Amino acid sequence: MKHLTAANQELPEIVFPNLVTEPHEECRGVSSNGDFRRILLEATGETFALLGKRVERSIYVQLGETFKIAEKDIPFHIEKFVVALEEIFGTGASLLEIEMMKKLHKKVGPEFKYQKKNENLTFAEYLAAIRVFLSVRTSTKSKPNEYFDYKFC
Repeated sequence: MKHLTAANQELPEIVFPNLVTEPHEECRGVSSNGDFRRILLEATGETFALLGKRVERSIYVQLGETFKIAEKDIPFHIEKFVVALEEIFGTGASLLEIEMMKKLHKKVGPEFKYQKKNENLTFAEYLAAIRVFLSVRTSTKSKPNEYFDYKFC
């Protein structure tokens, strides 16, 4: 039986320029872009809501009590969040991740294109790419005709 992964699911064509996805050393831990936090929390909530109110609430309780991730802190603990989803849902976690990616893509807009680096697209890589994209988009809006270096904060 074939395992369900983000790599073998139907997702919109995603192409993203080769940019560094790590934040600049001066910016580690600093989130200057509230858009990423907001849209990730919205997409997460909408995805969990598809499972029903009680299940949604149960997931957040489990995340908080077992994995020490408060709902509002999910954007700051992506790796822990991904591990928690896999622990809670097993192989079914990929279905939730795919649904979240679809919702995130709609929220970010069609100008976001992601080019996967290898055959296996991971949820954490996709989120990192969105964070960078939003940072760059915010920077280019504030400096429309200027060259700027990519300090992704």
